[in-house]
Amino acid sequence: MDEIKLKPCPFCGGTKIFVGSVAEIELTDEYSPDYDLYNSQFQVVCDYDAGGCGAVGGCRKSKAAAIEAWNRRADNG
Repeated sequence: MDEIKLKPCPFCGGTKIFVGSVAEIELTDEYSPDYDLYNSQFQVVCDYDAGGCGAVGGCRKSKAAAIEAWNRRADNG
C-alpha cells in the first residue's frame, strides 16, 4: 500500500504531524481498562511538543481513515 502524504495542519500550517492510536497519543498502557478501545481508534495530531498547535483529527477505525479525514479540506471535498 502506498503511504498517504499528510497535509500541513489546517490551523497553524505546522508539518510536525503524528499519526497513531489514541492509546499511543494518550500514553495509555495495556493495564488501563480502556486500552482495547483506545488501541483500536486512530487520530492525527499537530504535535504541540514540536511547535504545532495541538489540533487533533477525530477518532477513526484505521490510520488510513484518520489521514483521509485530516487531509480533507473545504475546497476539495
